Amino acid sequence: MLSCNTETELVTEESIADVILETRGLTNDCFEFVYPISFQMRDSSIMVVNSDEELIALKNEEHGRLKLIFPVNVINSAGEPVVVEDHEQMHLILEECGIVRPDGKGGKHGKGGKGGKGGPGGWAFHEVPKCFELVFPVTVIFPDETMVEVADKTAMHDTWKAWKEANPSVKGGPVFEFPIQVLKDGETEPVTINSKEELEALRKSC
Repeated sequence: MLSCNTETELVTEESIADVILETRGLTNDCFEFVYPISFQMRDSSIMVVNSDEELIALKNEEHGRLKLIFPVNVINSAGEPVVVEDHEQMHLILEECGIVRPDGKGGKHGKGGKGGKGGPGGWAFHEVPKCFELVFPVTVIFPDETMVEVADKTAMHDTWKAWKEANPSVKGGPVFEFPIQVLKDGETEPVTINSKEELEALRKSC
């Protein structure tokens, strides 16, 4: 079962499809899953889904019980591609987003949270502290050293999805070619970020 042995289990086999669909439904501004996504079925077979429609069909067929196979790929609020390696890292991302379950458990704000936005399945995605935005276009480098310039967050998602479909056995995801530029809240002139470490420090400062 996809869950952590903690007091508030944010994601279970019964809920992971709802979380994926609602992050892709733009009910939050924190992160978005990138297809394809693989699941292990109850008979131990592996199913790969490539779209929201395929996921909905699989969820209905399996009565909602889907075991997520790691690693999975997401794009965070800054437009940065991130490879999520395991359950623990996934739960950290969900908690940082203040995501709470339909029963009110989970999230940084505790039971019920505050300031959240409800999705179709009842999950709430709280406003995420964000003090900057990525200035597009940016160039990303894939594990096979392919370099692609992307014009916006949507293009980032589509480019990564296409690359994964063409390279299903290659692990890892794209990274930025530095330097990149970001625009801080309240400022009109972009700031240059020269490394992944500088970007992470900026994110933590928010």
